[in-house]
Amino acid sequence: MAFDNFLNIEFDFKSNNFRTSGNINPEMYMEVVSDFLRGQIGKGKDEREPNKRDIYNIEITVDLSEDRFNVLDNCGNKSLRDGILRYFLSTI
Repeated sequence: MAFDNFLNIEFDFKSNNFRTSGNINPEMYMEVVSDFLRGQIGKGKDEREPNKRDIYNIEITVDLSEDRFNVLDNCGNKSLRDGILRYFLSTI
């Protein structure tokens, strides 16, 4: 499995701003993030405590050959991560 396509999203909590990087075309951000979030529906509640940070980083990598996602983040729980991603979608 090759995760060659990636999108890094940095959310600055204090300034309420996003920065993005990666090799996914910005025109595809909506589709990639929406598809990932759709796959999270029904996965259950994450009971872990969210991390309290000024800067949150989320990296979404995509294997297009199998439509698989891998996500790394420093949010501490999936609810915070997914909330940040939903907010990101509302800004693009």
